[in-house]
Amino acid sequence: LALRMRNTLSSRAYQQRLLNFDQLTDLPNRSLFTRKLRKELDHTTKTGEQSTLLLFNINRFKTINDSLGPDRGDEVLWAFSERLKGCFKDVFVDDVSSANFDASRSNIVARVGGDRFAVLMPTKHLDDQREQLTALLDKSVVDLEKPFLIDDQKIYRNISIGVSMLTTNTISVETLLNDAETAMVHAKGRRDTHYAFYSEQMDEKARELLTMENGMRTAVENGEIFLVYQPKVNVASNTIVGAEALVRWMHPEFGLISPVNFIPLAEDTGMIVSIGEWVLRESCRVAREWRESINEDFKIAVNISIRQLHELDFISTVKKSLDDAGLPAEALIIELTENMIMENAESNIVKLQQLKALGVQISIDDFGTGYSSLSYLQRFPLDQLKIDRSFIKEIKSATDVMPIVKAVISLAHDLGLSVVAEGIETHHQLAHIRAFKCEEYQGYYCSKPVMAEEFSLLLSGAEDKSA
Repeated sequence: LALRMRNTLSSRAYQQRLLNFDQLTDLPNRSLFTRKLRKELDHTTKTGEQSTLLLFNINRFKTINDSLGPDRGDEVLWAFSERLKGCFKDVFVDDVSSANFDASRSNIVARVGGDRFAVLMPTKHLDDQREQLTALLDKSVVDLEKPFLIDDQKIYRNISIGVSMLTTNTISVETLLNDAETAMVHAKGRRDTHYAFYSEQMDEKARELLTMENGMRTAVENGEIFLVYQPKVNVASNTIVGAEALVRWMHPEFGLISPVNFIPLAEDTGMIVSIGEWVLRESCRVAREWRESINEDFKIAVNISIRQLHELDFISTVKKSLDDAGLPAEALIIELTENMIMENAESNIVKLQQLKALGVQISIDDFGTGYSSLSYLQRFPLDQLKIDRSFIKEIKSATDVMPIVKAVISLAHDLGLSVVAEGIETHHQLAHIRAFKCEEYQGYYCSKPVMAEEFSLLLSGAEDKSA
């Protein structure tokens, strides 16, 4: 009887733990965390003491599962949870007994979703502790964004943090969580920091993002998404040899939306895959027309996002776009950012090799602004480097010494790669890259990005001059 009772109690305790704790990280789950929030709301109503809710999101976590598999994804989640506990050491609830659960108001770390984590912190009055909290968040971001070493491979991930306050004005737990979610989404769009404190003005922005997200689902079929083309010019001959296709969105309510605003949203929602596929098809179609009618050596460059690259059918999508358009593979240049290919570098090498097998060319965009390893740079099957415009804009006069630009061009040539300089706007800048034997350039010195009809005129004019 005693053995049976022990087994029954153990079974119930195990079931209770499954109901309240995440099996992977052993952190409180959303159910337990929500109940704790309700208790904190009652406490705040009675005493006026406040708490701070921190909501953490691992940005673009899906790409880890897509490229390395769910087991490796679980390793990253577990490692992240350990770091989070390290950042908030006194924040852990060991069990769900009423004695501990109702004990003194200590912080709690929880896993509230697949790649979402939360921390509840008693803060008395935020105005008194805002500076300390900001310092804690700054330190936490540094610790949490250090690369994860999985199977001897470094995996880099950024995080976004939303901060909301539990005060006597808090209507409900759901409102508190929604406010933190709104702040976290706002943080994703910021460049200066990785966290944001909730404010009522964010609700308007959140509604705008929701409207954009809903509109994005039909933007392609409604003809709102379109392409513009920026010439790529041969430095030696000063003739247009290709173009970079750039996507734009004319929203029926908000007007022309910058890619800076809608591309991150498309990546977060996964809609970048369908939009990117349309961009690829349309770019190949237009490039084939220009090759047939104006310049048989014309090449088109298309930007690819990390979500597209990690799609299982991406290689077949590229091949089908080429085949449907009748465009030779060597006329297509796939552009990827430096940081992008360094995320899960080993698996990306395989994908790039598959692209090379098709015959397409591969270019690294924004080179010099990321954290690429030179050893990896030798292993990637690349054809071209693009020097970021931030380096080019420092060229002000003919006497400027530009060691970084010169070094990047020299490095690329040593690796057997051609170089494109972005952001050329003055004859001094063009003279510098010509002296360094840079092969191509883009920039307003030739033309801003233009619609297909205007680009056709530019290309025809360039051909007439060269003839």
